[in-house]
Amino acid sequence: MKILGTDYSPRFRTFKNTSKGDVMTRKGFNLIIVVAFCLFSIPLFSAENSAPIKIACVGDSITYGAKIKNKKKMSYPAQLQAMLGNGFEVTNFGISSRTLLKKGDEPYWKEQIYSDALKFEPDYVIIKLGTNDIKPNNWKHKEEFADDLKALVESFQKLSSKPVVFVSYPVPVQKSRWKMTEQNIVNGVMPQVDQVAKEMNLSIIDFHKAVPAKPELFVDGIHPNASGAKLMAEAVHAMLKAKGVLSDSDIKAKPFNSALMPRPKLERDFYDWDKRHKEVKALIKKQKVDLVFIGDSITHMFGGLPKSRRKRGSRIWNKYYGHRNVVNMGFGWDRTQNVLWRLDNGEFEGITPKVAVVMIGTNNLTGTKNAVKNTPAEIAEGIVAICKTIHKKVPGCKILLLGVLPRSPNHFVNPIKEINKHIAPLDKEDYITFLNMYDQFADKDGLPKQELMRDSVHPNTTGYSVWAKTMEPVLSKLLNDKAVMPNKANVGDGK
Repeated sequence: MKILGTDYSPRFRTFKNTSKGDVMTRKGFNLIIVVAFCLFSIPLFSAENSAPIKIACVGDSITYGAKIKNKKKMSYPAQLQAMLGNGFEVTNFGISSRTLLKKGDEPYWKEQIYSDALKFEPDYVIIKLGTNDIKPNNWKHKEEFADDLKALVESFQKLSSKPVVFVSYPVPVQKSRWKMTEQNIVNGVMPQVDQVAKEMNLSIIDFHKAVPAKPELFVDGIHPNASGAKLMAEAVHAMLKAKGVLSDSDIKAKPFNSALMPRPKLERDFYDWDKRHKEVKALIKKQKVDLVFIGDSITHMFGGLPKSRRKRGSRIWNKYYGHRNVVNMGFGWDRTQNVLWRLDNGEFEGITPKVAVVMIGTNNLTGTKNAVKNTPAEIAEGIVAICKTIHKKVPGCKILLLGVLPRSPNHFVNPIKEINKHIAPLDKEDYITFLNMYDQFADKDGLPKQELMRDSVHPNTTGYSVWAKTMEPVLSKLLNDKAVMPNKANVGDGK
């Protein structure tokens, strides 16, 4: 991946960085993305066509990677290059402080780097301009924004490489600086991007959703850090994949697995995800932690602390785990990537649990507008990554890895069996014990037993009782404590 700056050799293969790349600390930054694609006329990389696919990342300080340590490897174009592999040539044409508006204080149009981006004759173009435009001295020309965006798109469409264009929404203004506001992004820039996309028949990459407005993803409230840049690269990669730009051979050579990419909240559910994350971090600072449960809504609604307004197995939880210094790290709608993010963002800091009970992966089988559907093999890789992360953070922690429980309808049966088949060999690791409760919960057709489930995914009280009783002999051995003995009074009421 090549980085070009304001002061660089005119030959693309030699360059040097300059301090001007960080001018954005004074001026602010811009953000809109335009990615040019011509799927019907641009051949994909293959053995027969050895020329790499060229991607030009045109933009501002965020494209350049300002304020990101080791920007050569961690800017979003650099991370995109790493995701795409050798069949692609990603070049960074970012320069700080530039505007899309021709009448802005520092228009991208006037820069040599813009001319070089055109000369690059890219197959795809990613243009990220717009947020610098919302500074008051620039936004007075806001009526010209859509026309200038069209003109920029057309300047790339006219190239002999015939790129078509994707536009995008800017990342959010996490903290207002340089008089740039989130309101002008949402109510000013984004509607004009919509207008241009509709008129020119373009698709939109939603960086605004891809990078949540959270302090841990930004350096200064404006510039994403390396983690934020990763989310941007992931969004571009997902669009490339969705549009068929990546051939099967590309994907096999450099697979992209979203189940491995740490992500904060992706879906809206019955609770406040961010609040629960904070509650977990606060709880582990207050109490001794010997046992943690890590998972999704199935674990979330089992019971314990932090409290949940949906508790379907709390009586069972209290009997089996209430005396064991336990924390429930189950989060509704979480996928493997969410768990990886939580582990890296405070939920395993300062604690040394004896055992971590892990059950995750069922939500990865469902694709939404916020996350792609994963294959069983990809999900298994995500589960492996979770186990390795736990082991790295707390080497003495034993992991009780549970197989994914059955769910309906029928099309989930085989994928869940495949996930469990993939992760079963992890039992060979000295710090992992694998326990598959699938048969206890599945009927003869592989679907959940109705008497154990409240719905197609979640256990009822009886189901949680079966879970606890099945797991208890293994768990007590790992904890080296006295096993809780089941009794009829704790079978559950089926609700």
